[in-house]
Amino acid sequence: MKDFSFVTNSHPAYIESLYNAYREDPASVDPEWIKFLKDSTLQ
Repeated sequence: MKDFSFVTNSHPAYIESLYNAYREDPASVDPEWIKFLKDSTLQ
């Protein structure tokens, strides 16, 4: 099981901005966030 506990303290708008940045340039996002965004249902 992956540990995404760091997400629980993040503001939804911040996660959305990371997701948008990830879609434009995945390398611009921290690797831990990339793991979360790849596994998320946001896609």
